[in-house]
Order: sequence, then structure tokens, then C-alpha cells
Amino acid sequence: APSAERARIRVKIEGSVPKPGEYTMREGDRLKDLVDKAGGLPEGYEVGQLPVSMFSALFDGQLVVIP
Repeated sequence: APSAERARIRVKIEGSVPKPGEYTMREGDRLKDLVDKAGGLPEGYEVGQLPVSMFSALFDGQLVVIP
């Protein structure tokens, strides 16, 4: 595999998203990328309610709970 290819990681998202579950992402992906894959945040959701920044990097085996 070319060195430019990023490793795949598995993360799980639960809570206030339309499509909770496990997703295969790439190393270096951000929480925003995962939330987008899971259908986005509910209309009117305050991003300030999140325990971490939408720009936080994901890691393998991570569990993200959207309150």
C-alpha cells in the first residue's frame, strides 16, 4: 500500500444522530466526518453541547456519544 494511504480505523457513534452504529473511518478523520456519515446532528442542535470539538481527531476503537 502506498505510504500516502491512511490506515482504517473503527469507531462507534451513539446518541442524537439519525444513523448510530459502527463506522470504518480513516486515520486522521475528524468527529465532523463521523457525524456526517451518521446523518448529521438534529436540526437546532447546539454544537456547544458536545463534550469535544467537531475537529477532534478520531482514534481506533473510539466510542462517541452525542448527548
